[in-house]
Amino acid sequence: MNSWESRSRTVSPLIATAVSNALSGTPETSTSSELDNKLTATAPPTESVHTRNLQTLLREEGPNATVLAGYKLSKFGHHPILEALASCPDHIDLLHRFSRVEPMLHRGNRTHFELVYNGVDITHIATNNSHIDPAESLFVCGAQVGMLERIGCIGVKATLFSGINIWPREQQTTSLMSHLAPRTKRFEWFLRWDSAPVGHQNPIDGIVSNRVRELVRTNPARKWTLADTAMELHISERTLQRRLRDAGSRFSSLVIEARLDDVVSMLLRTNLSIGVIAHLSGFYDHAHLSHCMKTLRGKTPTAIRRIPEEEVAVIRRALDR
Repeated sequence: MNSWESRSRTVSPLIATAVSNALSGTPETSTSSELDNKLTATAPPTESVHTRNLQTLLREEGPNATVLAGYKLSKFGHHPILEALASCPDHIDLLHRFSRVEPMLHRGNRTHFELVYNGVDITHIATNNSHIDPAESLFVCGAQVGMLERIGCIGVKATLFSGINIWPREQQTTSLMSHLAPRTKRFEWFLRWDSAPVGHQNPIDGIVSNRVRELVRTNPARKWTLADTAMELHISERTLQRRLRDAGSRFSSLVIEARLDDVVSMLLRTNLSIGVIAHLSGFYDHAHLSHCMKTLRGKTPTAIRRIPEEEVAVIRRALDR
């Protein structure tokens, strides 16, 4: 990501306020009722400003405080976005919804998930030729731990791939700071738990649907086919088709929804024209994008851009579909 993109793109006040609270030493309760009041009066900060705040938090308060900032936000926050995530019946649905929300909160890096027994492997990946800042990864890790606990997971633990404990803090046996690379293309950690609520979706089928959406978001303008997607996911075309069918998903719908998520994010975070956004997101033109957006999200791109305070409502509609 070049410097101009970092300066011009913004992050949601929701996560920016949580970092500011941690820097100023604001009590934990501010991430609940008081947070909503702060958000209404806060303009979305640029990615560069938000990154500097996270770096300051990591440098001055340490990795534990950085993880705790994300944890408090998701565990105790009462913002509509957080409540929509907290309503998930299980961790499968939570991962799915988080992937839908992530590009709307932040246009920078992305998290990829791989389900394992009693846990999930997380890879935080840099986008647009940028680098991962460890402060952002620790904040995201803390937010994931907090939300997993909030939906009912018990005994959640977070560990770097190197084996160093991130959470719970009392189980750290060595300095976490000394194991953080200053700049890297990917940052990886494990999330494990003793028990989790049981939802309605088959884990394998659900994670494949999620991976299709994630894959499309890496290059929404690409002309994705079922065969190409199966090859990228290292499974057969027939297996992909069967798993999507079992999960109640259609490949074409997943592609369009992933592209619309990208569109909404760019509408709210950039000043690019709608025609350019349509081209970058894989739609034929402005008219094609407007038709799909109006049909599936209930608003035209122009309406979404004209009324930015409805961002939360747009996100919740996307989550509820």
